[in-house]
Amino acid sequence: RGLAETWPRLLGLIADVALAVLLLVCALAPLPVAPENWAGPPTWRPGHYVKWEALTARLSAPLLATFLFCTCVCGRAAAGADEEEHPRSRAAALLSHAVPVALGACTLE
Repeated sequence: RGLAETWPRLLGLIADVALAVLLLVCALAPLPVAPENWAGPPTWRPGHYVKWEALTARLSAPLLATFLFCTCVCGRAAAGADEEEHPRSRAAALLSHAVPVALGACTLE
């Protein structure tokens, strides 16, 4: 197989791994405990934005960007091609199912 035949599969795999790592970190990372002398803004919940948790959004951005880039590129490469020949990201296939798409309309309301 040539590179042109294998890179859509590779990008799909990279996208799936990036999303899986992000979800695992979000699920398994412990929440920081608020310090006893918490003097943060009253609208913030104590425990948020202390220690390393302030960095989680910044550290997750490269993983999300990798997922988006790889799914867009491998999806474009597979457009018009046989799905068996160039399968896209499994996570993107799951998220593009009719049920998550329909539920997406409710998220910004």
